Amino acid sequence: MKQVLLFPEPPHKEVRKSHSYLVISCGQQGLDDTLLRLSPDIMCWQDHLWLVDLTSTVGYWQNIAQRAQLPCLKIWQQLLDDSLQGHHYCAVVADHPWQGLLMLSTLQDLGNHGLFDGQTQYVANIFKYFTWEHWWHHIERYQLHSLREKYLSATQVAGLKKSVSHMKKTAQRLACQYPYQLKHMPSSQIRRRFGSIIEGLWRDSFVEHTKMRYSLEYQTSFPWSFLQKKQQPTVKRMLDHHMNTWDEAEEWIRQDLNKLCFSPFFNTEEHTIYLEWRLVLHNLYEIPVPVFFRHPHSLPAEIPSQKTALLQIKFAFEKVLQEEQKSYQDIEQPMPQIIAWSLSVLSGIPKSSLITSLFDDSSENQTLLRLENQVHVPLKSYQTIDHWVPEQSFAQQGGDTKHLMHEQGFYATAKQRPLFTFRKSQPLQHKDTGALWVFLERTMDQWWSDGSDNIRRDYYSYTQGQRRYWIYRDIHKKWFIHGIYA
Repeated sequence: MKQVLLFPEPPHKEVRKSHSYLVISCGQQGLDDTLLRLSPDIMCWQDHLWLVDLTSTVGYWQNIAQRAQLPCLKIWQQLLDDSLQGHHYCAVVADHPWQGLLMLSTLQDLGNHGLFDGQTQYVANIFKYFTWEHWWHHIERYQLHSLREKYLSATQVAGLKKSVSHMKKTAQRLACQYPYQLKHMPSSQIRRRFGSIIEGLWRDSFVEHTKMRYSLEYQTSFPWSFLQKKQQPTVKRMLDHHMNTWDEAEEWIRQDLNKLCFSPFFNTEEHTIYLEWRLVLHNLYEIPVPVFFRHPHSLPAEIPSQKTALLQIKFAFEKVLQEEQKSYQDIEQPMPQIIAWSLSVLSGIPKSSLITSLFDDSSENQTLLRLENQVHVPLKSYQTIDHWVPEQSFAQQGGDTKHLMHEQGFYATAKQRPLFTFRKSQPLQHKDTGALWVFLERTMDQWWSDGSDNIRRDYYSYTQGQRRYWIYRDIHKKWFIHGIYA
């Protein structure tokens, strides 16, 4: 029998990767400094109302939440409470910034304070009562930001104003008190009556987390105007000879990374999230190579080797180079060589007293974060959840910690289960009566949902010679091997 280290595919839904947005209203001055501790991507929507794109730092916050055994929402709430020092604020985490704006307005109307999860039943219930006044107000702000960021032309904004006027008359004619009452109206009808812009906003008002889209797509479908930071630290290099391979560029990049750390614009109190290596080809065409770290990374901590940054730059460079070479092959021309480049730090996240220990380079957790920053794909780890069916008693770790095990009985049971399991249980061909048998647990299938005719499983530890198996007997008295102990 072949022994394989294997986690079966969970039959339940995998924990989703959050692309979350925080919308917050607070009258305290200097709120932007507080929000920059959560993410470098923040936007002032109007006076005392801010949007925060948490996508670039969500993996980092999930790691902190897992270590603290708390949901990300609790970590963010604690950071806001500590920073705002008693000032009242109202905030909500939503799947789309436009949806978050409407949720926040409704929460404020009801006198709520604190941080709320847009996916809770409470917020879902009150969201049904956001008013047309909220809708019209935020569309007006949408028009202003779209013009400022040139997301929409003046002609498009003029057309949007006409569509809004037409929609107001329609709402009055239908005697519809709340927009939510028209939630199920087909988007094709919205588009035909009020145009594509209104259709997009209408769809984004009711977007569900099961239809998540990547942050980059959000940024192209929303008039983002991120807060401009001070001058970005940049190092430029003109090459003495042309090059086109990583081996030739690696040592020069190492030197440039070290120079960045001593730039007068480099903030040593921040950990880097996003670098850009902009290449200049012989034909003067520029190619941006975006370099993202899965967790905020300290460049000064790795002077002079810069091992972590070099690995991520290499992975990004190889990916971009492959795409560029393919495009030149399509036109049957060789790719021009690199003659110059610039290396810039585009975003980072400042240290916080709440999480200072996590920035300690001597901590075991920091070693794991650095390792994950160095590999080509993210590391995966699994956690136990409180479910009686063995196939569903674990899940990939992520930001959703509401199913983390909290009952001692489930935890004690889980400790007796092996890490080596089969995707599908295998029949036990021969049962040795002389082997060592130890009863472990009795559980059952989800017969009401999966159509199984087996309502019970009795699990045993079965030792035969030098091997120890995890087996069970079903209600039909058939024996199966479900896993192997190491």
